[in-house]
Amino acid sequence: MKRPRIGVNTDITFHQDGTMLHSLRAPYSEAVWKAGGIPILIPSFDARSAATILDGLDGLDGLLMTGGDDLDPRRFGALDRHPEEVPLHPRREEFDLALLKEAVKRELPLFCICLGVQELAVVFDGTIHQSISENVPHAVAHRVPDGSPAHHEIQLAEGSFLREVFGARTRVNSLHRQAVRSPGKGQIVTAFAPDGIVEGIEIANSGFAVGVQWHPELILSEKGQLDLFRGFVEIAQRR
Repeated sequence: MKRPRIGVNTDITFHQDGTMLHSLRAPYSEAVWKAGGIPILIPSFDARSAATILDGLDGLDGLLMTGGDDLDPRRFGALDRHPEEVPLHPRREEFDLALLKEAVKRELPLFCICLGVQELAVVFDGTIHQSISENVPHAVAHRVPDGSPAHHEIQLAEGSFLREVFGARTRVNSLHRQAVRSPGKGQIVTAFAPDGIVEGIEIANSGFAVGVQWHPELILSEKGQLDLFRGFVEIAQRR
């Protein structure tokens, strides 16, 4: 059977000589491939180019939105950046949000990871915790100070895609300072950390739109993580 084509957004980084790079951490594309898809890398241009790119990639079967740095807080009604924030490149931010809007409008299957789930919420007028440690009393560790992942359990909501994959509970890795505070319009929270932090959202009646706050691409050998990608790829293939 023909492999579905999965678009994967990319980051903007810079070479040591100052040249701008469109970059992607390999685990994302490798997870798509292992799950049965063909990753198609999408570079960030200006926001107006998002529709043109999806038109040009006619036949794209799904879209994976990857992790990255922190959104401009003005996107979700905050006035100032938190001192610990690392700003996402403005060009990538504008392009990502425009790409998400276009994908939802076209009912393209979506799988959003870490920053991706925050972008998915913000596109639909959701809000973000700028600092979990400051905003959430008694929060579990969602990030180790040296930048390595923390690990904690999450609970999955009945009737959700995530519940079908993992059952009622599972353990995940965690690499974030920020998180979805309130989901966007039409979105359902389908996974929680023990402290109440949103770990997963889904859009009802969308065909397939799922976002997770953890990084399944980094722990594919653990139960259910590759199945997340497989479920996404299978739905993209049926489309």
